[in-house]
Parts: sequence; C-alpha cells; structure tokens
Amino acid sequence: MMIERKTSYRMSFLFLFLSPWAMGDDFHLKLIHNGSQHIADLNWDESKETQEPLIQVKPGSAVYLGTSPYFVTLHGKYLRKDSALLFGLKSVPLMEDGSFELEVEIGGDQIEISMTAVDVTGTVESEVDHLRFSEWANFKKSLTEGTFKKFTFQAGVSLSGITYIQSDSGSGTTTDFSEMGVNVQGEIRYQWLEKLAFTGQVGVTALPIAIGLSGNTIRILSLDAQAIYPLWLIHDPWKLEVLGSYSYRTTFQSSSAYGYTNVQGLTIYPHLEKAFSGKKSAWISLRFMPILAGGLTFLNLSSYEASLQGGYKGIQLGSHRFELFANLALLALAYSGGSSGSIQANSYGLGANYLF
Repeated sequence: MMIERKTSYRMSFLFLFLSPWAMGDDFHLKLIHNGSQHIADLNWDESKETQEPLIQVKPGSAVYLGTSPYFVTLHGKYLRKDSALLFGLKSVPLMEDGSFELEVEIGGDQIEISMTAVDVTGTVESEVDHLRFSEWANFKKSLTEGTFKKFTFQAGVSLSGITYIQSDSGSGTTTDFSEMGVNVQGEIRYQWLEKLAFTGQVGVTALPIAIGLSGNTIRILSLDAQAIYPLWLIHDPWKLEVLGSYSYRTTFQSSSAYGYTNVQGLTIYPHLEKAFSGKKSAWISLRFMPILAGGLTFLNLSSYEASLQGGYKGIQLGSHRFELFANLALLALAYSGGSSGSIQANSYGLGANYLF
C-alpha cells in the first residue's frame, strides 16, 4: 500500500443516471381495457409500467385469509373535479392534477379492476378492466421452490468536486489542488434467495478536470461487494437489512508523489428503510469499516472508513423515478515504512439518481 500523507476534502454533487435491466424471474401482467364501458375523463397511463406492470412482494408480509402479499402498481389520471373515484369500495386519492397511483392485489391469473365515478348530482359511471397474469402458474411454482434468483444491472455517471491537500511528515512537503470529476459507476445485483441477495459495485473517475494553476488531478477507483440479509426484528412499513461488505480503494494520479493504492476493508453495517405508498421510501445507512493491512491483519483503529448516508426515493417523472440522497464520509489511514504519516479524507455530498 503506497500512501503519502494527505488531507482530502471531497464534495460530491452526484447526478447519477441509473438504468436497470432485469433478467431471470421477473413476472409482468397485462392490463386489458374494457372496450365497451369506460368512465369519461378516466385515463390510464400508457407506459409499460402500467400497461405491463411488474408483480411486487410486500417485504415481510404474511398471507392472511383473503389477502395476498403480491401486488402491482398502476398509474392514471381522473380529470373530473366534481366527482369521486372509487376502486371497489375504496376512494382513490387524487393529486391536484388528477393523477393517482393504484395498488392492486394479485391472487390469480385474472384480476378484476372495478372502478366507479360518482359526481355531485349522484350520477354514477362504472368501468371494469382486467389484469391478465398468464404466468401465474410459473410464479406460484417459483414461490414453492424458493427460486427468487434474479439479476439486475444499473449504470450511471456522476459529477464530483474534489479539494486535495497532502502533507508528508518525512519530507515536510504539502500538495494542494482542486478538481472537478466526471465519474462512471455500475452495479450488479443477484437475488439468490428471498432473504439473501448479493451486490457488486464499481466506480471510477473517468474525466478529472483540474482547477487552478497546478494542473494536478487524481482519479479514484472504488470496488464494493455486499451480501444483504433482511432482519425480522421490525415489520412493514419498516425494513432493516444487514450488509456484509468488502471494499477496495485505489488512486491514479498525475504524479507519483501523492495518492494511495490497494486500500481494503471488511465490515458489517445496517440499512434502515421505511416504505410509503406509491413505491416511495426513505432510507438511512451507517457504516464503520476498519482498514486491512496485508491479508486479514487489521491496522490500529486510527485507520478506518466511516460513512452516513440517507435518501428518499419515489419522486415521479412520467414512468421514471428520482432518488435524492445525502452522504457524509470520513477516511483515516495510518502508514509507516519508507515514510510515516497519516491520511484524513472527508467527503460530503448531495445527489439525485434518475432511475430508468
């Protein structure tokens, strides 16, 4: 591990465009509209998310008599201001522009969607559409066999601002510069069992842009791998997961006089999430990771990476969603050998993820 003493303050404003592609056991339904009976001013969203919705499972849900933990979410608009819209016997909450989200319970291969509109004069309109689930038998089979295997992949770009200050106790030299960075990032997730998933992430500074006269830049490569297991200690709408993580960090710089290589760590940390209606949720995670030195030998506790992250996902734009997040991270490294010293790298950021 080649390390020179530095103190780095990294501020990242990440606008990460993520594109997940699902493979494996993803089950979609088909929305079949009633051609002869239609409620005036009721329009269903024409995107694939509504016309071919993906079946979802409420985390930690138990199956009670007459209920199912499986559901899909549909989107639409009802433009009559003087009318109430009902799904079965339940009123459908409408946004100011008339848009709504509808969660429909799935318990078979054909699900009836009975909609009713009642205006202030008592006039009643009705419409009965259907959700067709031709893969219901295969879906049930996958549940009984416990085959929740699924690969997903997402990739993106981000923009970060970095201020870099390096000091070496042996030579007494100090390096100070700032840069902007365009970063690329990817993640792959494998849902092995219903209660166990694995993820891997890679991120790199693809285009560092120097700020100031020095012309110095630094590129950072980050690799992370996690095993994810949800705990049963809390229940819906809360979810608590435990992540076992391995992380690798290294830098590529314009000069060999600064930077670090092969920084690694292992840790276990919690991820807490609360779900709201309409696929919205807020989450927070806290991580403390001791740094490894030479195999599985830990350095002293002055060498660690600690981070606090929180976010909110579910902001809708058409059929896509935004995730807003904030993070705070601290990196401390102690080193000795040809030279001795320490590293402190503090970073904080605000960002937005755009989910395709």
